[in-house]
Amino acid sequence: PDDSSEPKVMKEGDCGEYLKWVLMSNGVVTISGTGKMVDVDVLSHKQSWFTTYADDITQVVIEEGVTTVGSYAFDMCVNLESVKLPNSLIEIHQDAFKGCEKLWDITIPSGVTKIMGSAFNGCKSLVAIEIPDSTITVASGAFGNSEKKQKVTLPNTLSCINSSTF
Repeated sequence: PDDSSEPKVMKEGDCGEYLKWVLMSNGVVTISGTGKMVDVDVLSHKQSWFTTYADDITQVVIEEGVTTVGSYAFDMCVNLESVKLPNSLIEIHQDAFKGCEKLWDITIPSGVTKIMGSAFNGCKSLVAIEIPDSTITVASGAFGNSEKKQKVTLPNTLSCINSSTF
């Protein structure tokens, strides 16, 4: 018998040399494998979810082994509410989650050393931001236009905070 309550695969593809992505019908995107996620080419829209499924994404799960979130990976996923990042993550690239207006909770793993420009810019629903001790650089506009933030925790190890970061 067909169980229509089970999520179905809507689309899948590659997002790095050794990385795969799967978008399920319940709005969950899972990134799995090892290594760096490719940066989305905003002109050619190489990641299929970038233009076709951005509005359908409500949750992102990035599994252990992934070391970067690529530039523009989830840019303008306006219905994205939650993101699970792995401990293997080292960098969050430019505009990775820019414009994710409903994203209210993000835990940045302890191994992240760089949060690049506008990575979370326009995430208007973020309430608390805790940057781990491993982070050396938070680039310009990384958390700009996050209107609801009530608490920002910065590490003593931070060596660079650029203009308009918050």
